[in-house]
Amino acid sequence: MNTIQINKNDLIKAIEESCNKFGDSFLGLYVDVDGDIECTDLQRSGDSTLILGFGGMGEYTDLNGLYSDDEGYDAKGTAEYIVENQELEFSGTILEDDGSETDYEFNVYDQSEMTVECVEMSDFGVEDDTTISVLVRDSNNNSEKFHVQTVDNEYRGDLGCWITTDTSYDDIDTDDYPQFDIDLV
Repeated sequence: MNTIQINKNDLIKAIEESCNKFGDSFLGLYVDVDGDIECTDLQRSGDSTLILGFGGMGEYTDLNGLYSDDEGYDAKGTAEYIVENQELEFSGTILEDDGSETDYEFNVYDQSEMTVECVEMSDFGVEDDTTISVLVRDSNNNSEKFHVQTVDNEYRGDLGCWITTDTSYDDIDTDDYPQFDIDLV
């Protein structure tokens, strides 16, 4: 079965932002094969699959017994509770363009569980422009290699670090590559 990697922090944020929609049986959170999450209705889900349906969640309260439309409702705490207690779908099916169906399981990962090695640096052929290959491993020892394009002394928000290009690997702090969702070149 194929796996969709879902960033735990992104999932918590998406649930937190959608708590006010709990109880709407036509809405839910959908995830695509890249792990991108969107609140949408079933008929417009397109190339994504349901990870959390909102129908039946209208009576869902936070840990203080407040409903989503009550003042002081803890949306973030509720979202964290839902994710931590795995009150989500664990798999889904996406309808492909040719009409076939592909089954996926979901892996919700925590960025703090990621480790990265810089495996090579290579000149991209443009002044001060470099492509860096990084190998990402999660806590289950799954790995994926990415090629990241960067400019010398550039802050990369998607990587959460400054990149300095030099012939020495020591100039790249490989501990600062915490996630899978980095730009591909």
